Amino acid sequence: MPNTFSGQGSLSGVGTLSAPETVYALGDTGPGGGKIFYDAGSVQSWGRYMEVATNLCSPAWTADTQVPWGGSAVLSGTATAIGTGLSNTNNIILSPGGSATYAANRCRNFTGGGKTDWFMGSKDEMYQLYLNKASVGDIPAFGLYYFTSSEFTASLAWGQFMSNGTQNQYQPKSDSNANRHRPIRYV
Repeated sequence: MPNTFSGQGSLSGVGTLSAPETVYALGDTGPGGGKIFYDAGSVQSWGRYMEVATNLCSPAWTADTQVPWGGSAVLSGTATAIGTGLSNTNNIILSPGGSATYAANRCRNFTGGGKTDWFMGSKDEMYQLYLNKASVGDIPAFGLYYFTSSEFTASLAWGQFMSNGTQNQYQPKSDSNANRHRPIRYV
């Protein structure tokens, strides 16, 4: 029965309807065609879920090519927490000496599912990928390091070891050190 109003006065407080939130389980295909690997449990300032690019995206993330981190410029403002990977990646790209072939740029330029908001995950985001790699199915289980977008020092970046969860702070940011990288995005 519709709401009714009778009597004197006015009726105010017009509401808006919104579409229900899409709920994902770990391992589901996300809106960018990747796999959902993290659920914060509720909507955060950055979103609720994280999705990682896989070979099932269109276009596919076809190889974990090893390239340098993103230049050796000293950055200020990279962080390690969940929700900071996108801003870290943008800071890396804007730093002097960057190249389109560096890991940060390759992640940011990925367009899986027609989405343009992919990035290189922070230290804590990449650790979540390690914890939930079985739900993704496209992360090699043997000894591979992946760059994170988090700096450890002016010359070192954090790396995530996917076989045992070790996070290594000895990944040189120099052009001579290349490692794997994987785009992720917030959903």
